[in-house]
Amino acid sequence: MVRSTSSARSDTSTIWTSQSTGSSSARVFGPTIDAALGEMPAESETDRARRAIARQLRRWESLEPPERKRKIHAFLAQRGFGYDVIDEVIARPEAEASID
Repeated sequence: MVRSTSSARSDTSTIWTSQSTGSSSARVFGPTIDAALGEMPAESETDRARRAIARQLRRWESLEPPERKRKIHAFLAQRGFGYDVIDEVIARPEAEASID
């Protein structure tokens, strides 16, 4: 448990400390996280971005290509995707990501 000496951070760390000292089951350890994530299927960031815009692409079909690219970029950037991923999606927005 880490306590901050900074007054700005002491409020946050105190809240965390008071919540987490109640029981040891409230803490999640690295091996537990690794085990949980190991069960998830691998999916690239680009696939997730393509899935995110799938519905919007149908809506934006009638737009001119520059406007469609601008909308794709804005939509994905607002959702936290990186510029390299956005550029890949813009290059091939119609590529279907596998949806199970």
